[in-house]
Amino acid sequence: QSRLILAELKRRNGNVTEAFEDLKYCFENPDLNPENKIRLLADYRATLPAAQLTELALPLSKLLVQAHEDVADAHIIYGDLLQQQGQLELAKNAYQKSVSLDPSSLTVWQNIIQLHFELNKIDSAVHYSSMALELFPNQGVLYYFNGAANLQEGNNKEAVYALEQGKRLSSSN
Repeated sequence: QSRLILAELKRRNGNVTEAFEDLKYCFENPDLNPENKIRLLADYRATLPAAQLTELALPLSKLLVQAHEDVADAHIIYGDLLQQQGQLELAKNAYQKSVSLDPSSLTVWQNIIQLHFELNKIDSAVHYSSMALELFPNQGVLYYFNGAANLQEGNNKEAVYALEQGKRLSSSN
């Protein structure tokens, strides 16, 4: 823990290289609490310029998922950083790993579906939106995604049903 604090002090004083070495040591250590590492990366994601995200946060997030492969939130922050850097395929994979460990985050499901649209993998958008609807049947946005994907796939009957359901659930939105 003290090494994490020391690394952050070094980074704030402009000594990014030394800070990275301390952070690397901490992030590789599976005995250190992953929540503290995730919190630090989330703070970096919100505050660091793009160049430092690429140089510092992205490699650390990769070490995080290697050290804590069974922690869903580790894969989420890794996916968030990858997506922010435009690495959409890798971000999608990280999010998919996260939901395989813990399927309870609607936001992560939405990210997966949105990335499938962006990657023009519409059949996968249909598949993942259907999976998400099994977990979150009262979420109009998932019906919208499912309907839009089915429409693009030419599944008109399924698209109409999903879009009508989405409209019914999202009448106030």
